[in-house]
Amino acid sequence: FSLQLFAHEHGVNENITPYNDAQEAKAGFKVQHLKKHPAWQSFISTHADWGARFNRYTKLPHRALGTPFSYGSGNQDLVAKSLDFISSEFGAFEIPTQNLIATRSFNDGKYINVNFKQIHQSMEVLWSDVSVRYAQNKQIVMFGFDAHTAIPNSLPVILTAAQAQQKAEDAL
Repeated sequence: FSLQLFAHEHGVNENITPYNDAQEAKAGFKVQHLKKHPAWQSFISTHADWGARFNRYTKLPHRALGTPFSYGSGNQDLVAKSLDFISSEFGAFEIPTQNLIATRSFNDGKYINVNFKQIHQSMEVLWSDVSVRYAQNKQIVMFGFDAHTAIPNSLPVILTAAQAQQKAEDAL
């Protein structure tokens, strides 16, 4: 039994991805708008072969990949190096690095993964994950910025902690 698969580019709309649905594309949401951000343009002016998939909610690169490159001092702590890379190279994105807490700096034998979660007013921002991946020679091979840049200082409390716990228990 043999199964042949093929792909063709007829009718491909690059604005429709797992992060950008057809309704948004029809309403005018375009990935190209996100890729025109000055921070991204500045980065790719130096690293022309890098590409990224942008997150429609955060308007930041969800995952960016390209030819590995060196950044900063080779002896620098990778958590500090990652924060410096984010704030220096992508300052125009206004990623709140002061609200990032390191959750992992792990060498899996192939890559060294440095991850952060975002904290806002002493609470974790759900699904936040800012990451920088290094090769063993400490060159950057990938990064992703799933963080929120415009969280209001005052958020309405919808559920108390007790109500949230009760709803969770009810759901089980």
